[in-house]
Amino acid sequence: MSKLAIDVALLVDEAASNIVIALNKELLTGAEDEIVLGEKGGIPHVTLAMGLMEEDKLPEISQRLEKIAGSYAPLDLVVQGVEVGPVRRDGRVISGLNVRKTDELQHLHERILTDIIARCTYEGVRTDMFYGTPAKLSEYWASGKVSTNIHAQFHPHITIGFGTLPPLEKPLALKASTLALCHLGAHSTCRKILAQCELNLGEQYNAAKNGD
Repeated sequence: MSKLAIDVALLVDEAASNIVIALNKELLTGAEDEIVLGEKGGIPHVTLAMGLMEEDKLPEISQRLEKIAGSYAPLDLVVQGVEVGPVRRDGRVISGLNVRKTDELQHLHERILTDIIARCTYEGVRTDMFYGTPAKLSEYWASGKVSTNIHAQFHPHITIGFGTLPPLEKPLALKASTLALCHLGAHSTCRKILAQCELNLGEQYNAAKNGD
């Protein structure tokens, strides 16, 4: 059975998504190999965990995703500032937005690892497991960081693109209410939503309280 490279991610609200896409456009140069966000590119998101999923496990994983979503209320997140990664082997850097790690966000990350990523693997990764079959693996996957930047090393962020962004004038507040299972594309971008659920703990509580 074929495998898919997947990302379990939080999708940000429309207002924040528009800001992220605008920042991405500031970095675009027209080069062939770029990170492009928006309608014809990647989906702005905060990665919770990645892995390789057997394609026939999609129904099971989708059900697990829905169960997890019912255990959490929408998250209020804060972008603390811009972060610029180290210089890559190709001489480029990637800019992103550093998201403050809260206890609730860390708890959700751990839940994803236990309930979903434990049923996936990191072994035997190939480019044809990614959306669009990119020419090569991203450095994140090729270096093995995908399997080590977890647990205490979990670092929530929103990838913007290649290049150096200027600092933010002030922290950015955003709402994340959608939990999504995404098919990864080039540069570990979320390119296709395979399943998504709304974080709805508060709604379930209110429905029970009202006798619905």
